[in-house]
Amino acid sequence: QEAIEAIRERLKVLLVSDAEESRIDWISRNDDGRGGSSSGRRPSIVLNSAPLNVGPELDGGLFSQKSSVILTSATLSTQGSFDYVRERVGLADAGELHLGSPFDYANAAMLLIPEDIPMPDVWGYQQAMEKLVVELGRSLEGHVLVLFTSHAALRGTARAVRGPLEAEDIRVLAQGIDGSPARILANFAKDPKGVI
Repeated sequence: QEAIEAIRERLKVLLVSDAEESRIDWISRNDDGRGGSSSGRRPSIVLNSAPLNVGPELDGGLFSQKSSVILTSATLSTQGSFDYVRERVGLADAGELHLGSPFDYANAAMLLIPEDIPMPDVWGYQQAMEKLVVELGRSLEGHVLVLFTSHAALRGTARAVRGPLEAEDIRVLAQGIDGSPARILANFAKDPKGVI
């Protein structure tokens, strides 16, 4: 009974009240995007809530609890400055070290930005994206990493390109569908003839 009451109160805050302007609340469906979950269980509705400003929570739960904390990532700085991440995580006083990459991107990677397909908010974009991924996968015999900003676009594209690419012995590995990022990368490292 207490759990049901807690859910009812949270729904009231999510759907009716605007009192918690310091939080972002949303409802999502937890499944594989095909109307059922990959584990065979029925899809569930998930109530999500996150603070708009994570600084105080990070400080209380992490930074102030440790004598030192090291944050490391390839994307912490913006145009050589750490100001953005400092503001977002609430770090007023911290040392910084910006290192170059040890990877030879110029010879080991290629970034492609298609200019001949519709913008994402225009009709026909999804089909054009799917066609482009199939063409790239075929011409490069795999060795392709495709990045998405939308889980729905990722799932739709994976579903559409899987058949044509796998018919040519090019595996399609999609995050959240074919395993965790670590598992997918490990499989790709063993056999790069694939599209992630």
